[in-house]
Amino acid sequence: EAKSNIKGIKSVSFRASDEVIHNANREPIEDLDALPFPARHLLEERDVYYNPKLGMRPFTAVCTSRGCSYRCIYCVPSSLSFSRELEYKHHLGKKPPVRKRSPESIIEEFKLLKSQGYKAVNVQDDQFVWGEERTIKICEGIKDLDIVWGCSARSDHLTEPIVKAMAEAHCKFIDLGVESFNQEILDYVKKDIDVKKNEDAIALVKKYGINAKINIMFGASPLETMDTIKRNMEEVKRLKVDQVMYNIANPFPGTDFYKIAKENKLFVYGDYKPVNVAREANIAYPHLGKTDLEKAVRRANFEFFLTPRFILKNVRRLGSLDSLKAMFRKLF
Repeated sequence: EAKSNIKGIKSVSFRASDEVIHNANREPIEDLDALPFPARHLLEERDVYYNPKLGMRPFTAVCTSRGCSYRCIYCVPSSLSFSRELEYKHHLGKKPPVRKRSPESIIEEFKLLKSQGYKAVNVQDDQFVWGEERTIKICEGIKDLDIVWGCSARSDHLTEPIVKAMAEAHCKFIDLGVESFNQEILDYVKKDIDVKKNEDAIALVKKYGINAKINIMFGASPLETMDTIKRNMEEVKRLKVDQVMYNIANPFPGTDFYKIAKENKLFVYGDYKPVNVAREANIAYPHLGKTDLEKAVRRANFEFFLTPRFILKNVRRLGSLDSLKAMFRKLF
């Protein structure tokens, strides 16, 4: 009887005897403003939540949009709904549409966070910056709340008025998915951006005192070589990037990259395996093996993180030497 009551609920799967039933997929929620804010008042020990990139507590996360309209072959959305987005693409052959909360709704939630004593927020969206007018309106509405925050954004969405407004609204870091400073690799992974845009965005973010955090991924393309890896490391130094995360690409089920890896037998372990991508490879090419990638990412992280400049700058930001040691253990 209980199972019969859920037959009409979209996106629910259940077992009936020896058969697995999957109901019709639910359409994406269009009006995100209609969703209630998280019941954070139910949390008791809020001071345990901390993000070292923001350096303040208590810390929380906010979603201002869902989805991403871009087509990167390796990408798994970082939003809370990533599994649903992959399922949507699997069944309908395309990604779900981007849905955005109104500036008014976002500002209202930030004001509530202020009243609840929160001092730091990570905007959890795959891409926070959807248009100059909307972004500036959000920033204008939260700048007097004295809440520090950070987000992810595409380089080609960042204009000077946007970055200036973000800095004035206490944005402390922008996470840029640069991935590579090689244009052929960017084109292969369908990043739909050019190297110059990424370089300009890093300079612009730094100009306004916001930490430019970038991601560099080794091995997402058969075009990757030890020379392209070396060039990435050189560019990070030249551009004086505030923080970089070097990782090895790991093809995730549901992505185009996964299909490529399966078809071309690129998996080290035969299929997807969750590994520490800052240290271990699950992909290899004839000219760039598992050991090559692991040595490269280790060297890249070593050369960036184990420098006096980085350590002195980040001990205070991370809160303690213990936090710095914990980060190094993850990398090395």
